[in-house]
Amino acid sequence: PPPVHLEHLPKPTTINWVKHATTKLSDTIQPTDTFPPLSAETKLDNGPPSLPVNLDGVVQGVFKLPTFGTWTIQYYVAGPKWSPIAPESMQFPLISVARPTYNDSINGNVNGFKVHYTNTDMNHGKKFVYMHTFQGDEVRFKWDFYSSSPDRRTHPFLSHAEVTLVRDQNPPPEPSGKTGKLSGKVVNAETGRRIKEGSTIRSGKSGWSPHRFRMEEEISLMLFLGSTFVQKVPVKLGKFKLKGVPAGKYTCQAVGKNFYSYWDDQCEVTAGGNLVKTVSLSPILNPGQARIVLEWARRPKDLDSYLSTPKQDSAVANAAPHRNVHRRRRSRRSQECVISYRRKHCLAGSVRLDVDQRAGLGPETITLDAWSPGEYVYKVNHYGARGKSKGLKASKAEVTLYTQDYVKVFEVGKE
Repeated sequence: PPPVHLEHLPKPTTINWVKHATTKLSDTIQPTDTFPPLSAETKLDNGPPSLPVNLDGVVQGVFKLPTFGTWTIQYYVAGPKWSPIAPESMQFPLISVARPTYNDSINGNVNGFKVHYTNTDMNHGKKFVYMHTFQGDEVRFKWDFYSSSPDRRTHPFLSHAEVTLVRDQNPPPEPSGKTGKLSGKVVNAETGRRIKEGSTIRSGKSGWSPHRFRMEEEISLMLFLGSTFVQKVPVKLGKFKLKGVPAGKYTCQAVGKNFYSYWDDQCEVTAGGNLVKTVSLSPILNPGQARIVLEWARRPKDLDSYLSTPKQDSAVANAAPHRNVHRRRRSRRSQECVISYRRKHCLAGSVRLDVDQRAGLGPETITLDAWSPGEYVYKVNHYGARGKSKGLKASKAEVTLYTQDYVKVFEVGKE
């Protein structure tokens, strides 16, 4: 097709394999939103509780993309982890109801890229992340699964997919006019540390076998004008500094395996200026997790996140997957809890403040491993300010909410 230039770079998009399927060869396969929002599991065999669990089935379909170009797609397959001492209420992947049957399998074909895994490959709570690149304007997919066990808690898990445009068909524009600088660092939102080629990253504290992965290359950081790729920003050991960038209002985008894509349309380089950015990438979530990441400008230095959680539910307390069992036993189950720099763990450690940033830019990160029924309220505060803060309004602060089903960005003070 002829090249098409979009005024805005499309945001990374989530594909729900079941919801976006055009063919479902089983009556009980249903979209995951038939379950409570942010539920602990979203598996291929999802169906209303009143219907029997599927032992096999197929979902296939075509997901249309907004433009023809080069795209990356990322998703993972994971397996349960059996423990004879785990309580029955324990969340996936740790289970005690039955040993996973090793011939349970998931097979996939995504635009010609084939996936085949069994519970034998995924035993002990492991997950396998796939990231591949394709050209086109659609995602054609087919997934089938098989199990010999009627207990769906023993079945393997398939995550939703994230699709990101990395290049349309238009050539990069010729540089012209005045220039400025772009500098900063690329950090892990879960730890606040730089993401560097060759480093080993450990992610996930929610009952999974530690998901360790080695960074085989630096994160790919790019500048776009609309949907058109302009240039790649060289990153070395998690830092970048680029001179001679033509002045303009860009969208910054970063992609890397095992991380959600970063998208920021507030990357304006001014003539003679130096735009300083902290590019925060969230590691891909485990089933049932969510993450809240706060980022802002260089001023004010210190913004704080507050998350009010519901009262502790005893089932959640018993099932809390936090590694510190003693903290779980000491937790007060009848009181509400507020996560902040003053108290960094709530709900038996299943909700935690990962990073408390006090030097500007962010990230300040809260991760939720499990959910308790009730209302969660998130707030942002300017540390040291009294009453209404002009600094907070001028901070260009944004809050990104990551869940299994979607990624949503809120502008502080506007949304």
